[in-house]
Parts: sequence; C-alpha cells; structure tokens
Amino acid sequence: MDKDSMIRSATLKQVRALPETACVNCPNAVWHLTQKDRKEELRIFCLLMHALIDMPMAACDGTLIFPKM
Repeated sequence: MDKDSMIRSATLKQVRALPETACVNCPNAVWHLTQKDRKEELRIFCLLMHALIDMPMAACDGTLIFPKM
C-alpha cells in the first residue's frame, strides 16, 4: 500500500515509518512533530476528544465521525 494514497496529513507524510495506530487514517487527527533531546517525536491531537493521544490506539469510533464545521 502506498502511504500517500491514504494519508491526508502533510506532517504524517514526513515520517519514515507510519505509527501503528487507528489515528493514521482518521480525518479528526491533527499530527505534529516535536523535538526532545534532538529526537523528533510524533504526537496526535484528537479533534473529537479534545485530547493528546500518547499511546497507539487499536480502534476508535472517531475514524467514522466527521466534525461538523
């Protein structure tokens, strides 16, 4: 599978290996890279739960729910 075919996030497209989390293809995930001790760390903010997701998620209903704008 070509990672560019499903990934919408410009930030997520920059990482070498996709994280194993349900958030990868979720339209409600906001991705950002941080630097800690010269090491990049990928973090996710969920627009539905209004929370930072620090652990990989096996499943989430948020992938099926689109925010009303």
